[in-house]
Amino acid sequence: MFRTHILTVALEDYFHAPAFRGLIGEKSWSRFETRYEKSTLSALESLAKSGSRATFFVGPWLAQKCPDVLREVVRQGHEIALSGDRGPGFRTLAREDFRETVRRGKSAVEDSCGFEVLGYRRSDVLLRSKHLQALEVLAEEGLLYDSSLSPMGIPFPGQPWRRFVHLQEFGARSIWEFPLSSQRFGGIMVPFAGGNYFRQYPEAAVRWFIEHWDASFDHPLVLYFRLWDLDPAQPRIHTGSRLRDLRHYRNGDQIVRIIGDLLNAYRFDSVAGSLNCIQQTVGASVTPKPRSVVTITGARPAGQRVPISVIIPCFNEEASIPYLSRSLDELKAELEPTYDVQFIFVDDGSRDSTWQKLNEMFGPRGDSLLLRHDQNRGVAAAVHTGLRSARDIACSMDCDCSYDPRELKPMLSLLTSDVDLVTASPYHPQGRVSNVPSWRVGL
Repeated sequence: MFRTHILTVALEDYFHAPAFRGLIGEKSWSRFETRYEKSTLSALESLAKSGSRATFFVGPWLAQKCPDVLREVVRQGHEIALSGDRGPGFRTLAREDFRETVRRGKSAVEDSCGFEVLGYRRSDVLLRSKHLQALEVLAEEGLLYDSSLSPMGIPFPGQPWRRFVHLQEFGARSIWEFPLSSQRFGGIMVPFAGGNYFRQYPEAAVRWFIEHWDASFDHPLVLYFRLWDLDPAQPRIHTGSRLRDLRHYRNGDQIVRIIGDLLNAYRFDSVAGSLNCIQQTVGASVTPKPRSVVTITGARPAGQRVPISVIIPCFNEEASIPYLSRSLDELKAELEPTYDVQFIFVDDGSRDSTWQKLNEMFGPRGDSLLLRHDQNRGVAAAVHTGLRSARDIACSMDCDCSYDPRELKPMLSLLTSDVDLVTASPYHPQGRVSNVPSWRVGL
């Protein structure tokens, strides 16, 4: 049945990476520079040169952003499947909640790419036998295969066949399982299927794992990589965690080299191709989705919006400004029905290219005022400089968006006629601290 080995690709952007989970939430994704289109085209070019095909797993959020990219993937002979990597999964969702999540995701991906989704993946190692009921749900929803298992440690005692491609039967229903490949050492399963393993293991060990499997088993290898693995020029995100940095950035050249050598040395197929299946076209959903309606309390007629100024002190923030720009666009869109928004940027004597970057991105805009200190005087002085040019209502926020700018909207609603000042704290009973290492919270 299997012509060759199996290659799968996580079609995701760098800010979706596992190293940033719990640090970068979905509501912030739209603020980052996107690179998925360039990375996808690069991967497609490499696959075309090698004569291989692959399965591209994509989540609903990105699928809705890039239908043209998904269609190009299919046009070049590859497969699009559903990724369930965001939010709760196999181990935490109740059966029917999991079913609903799969239905929504499958529908979103099919509507975007125009082709039937045959497979599913949830990248969740440490799965055990009790979690396999999720496979029955996938079978009931008409999916042909799953590729979520990544045998590690002693995952399925007495079931050594689970490390290979196998058919899982549930009465009259069945589903193929394509586990990511692992190597057995003394009864312990050691995964090596790609991605972070290609990045963290010694290169010689990775090559031995693959060569040993190819020489020892008739079963196909099931390997994977993520699109951003091939993008050494991706923007660097400062996580404040040495472990996160190692997980995401270590040995970038090594992983690119290994993937390139694998494509030259072996021939790969998509999961659907290995099962001799072809994705069929489907009609896009004709049911219009209801538009969200935002109700603005106390909204004024056009022309009577309240003038406000948002003061943003900046000091050596060159790298943060593109992210800041996208964040402020979101903020302005939320506030404009009620407020006439002005942004005041105060460069507090930066020693990098902050001032040049501010002028490049905000100088041509009619909603921005740029001010500058000749030398660094501190954040309080920068806010004070901004206040001199502020309108009726003055707000302030950090340049690096460490506090979500969209928190300004609910704060402004609290600024009633008998309130002079609204402030916030993550340590307030209704506040919270997120995406901050525990040692910093402790300090």
